[in-house]
Amino acid sequence: MIAEPSVQASVLMDRLAAMIPDAYAAKAQLRTLQRRVKAWRSERVKKMVLGSLSKSRAVPLEV
Repeated sequence: MIAEPSVQASVLMDRLAAMIPDAYAAKAQLRTLQRRVKAWRSERVKKMVLGSLSKSRAVPLEV
């Protein structure tokens, strides 16, 4: 996810199925993986936005 943040959950599921076919061959966990990817991306965006805001607040304004 860090190396390819825009990769779709279905592609990740295909990769998991290829790596561990016994556990992921049926792809029954696709919707769960989609939710997890969405949550991960949301947290990452929050950190990016809020991190930049806190950095900008840390810089004192000149009067």
